[in-house]
Amino acid sequence: MHPPPDWQTVRISHLDMTMAWAVCADAAMGQKGSISRVAARYEILASIVQKALNRVEAAMGGQPFFVVGMKRTARLTEHGHRFVERSNSLLDAWGATLSVASLT
Repeated sequence: MHPPPDWQTVRISHLDMTMAWAVCADAAMGQKGSISRVAARYEILASIVQKALNRVEAAMGGQPFFVVGMKRTARLTEHGHRFVERSNSLLDAWGATLSVASLT
């Protein structure tokens, strides 16, 4: 069992978090090919999305968001489901913070 991440020391870029959330959110809705779909949305390589997902998983304690060997079929672990549920409000808050910062 991995220790829980310390929110004061976790360092994840907004883009990594957004891409990982998008992959997991697509998977939570039962869509297959989530990594490819997100890569197409951002017009980047799927390997970049995969690396972002790996970084977020590592920063969040190292527990995988997907059932091992099931990323192509998009089957989330319980940890992946919790990540989607809890990150919705985090991403909204981060986006609101960025919009306020752009006003100054």
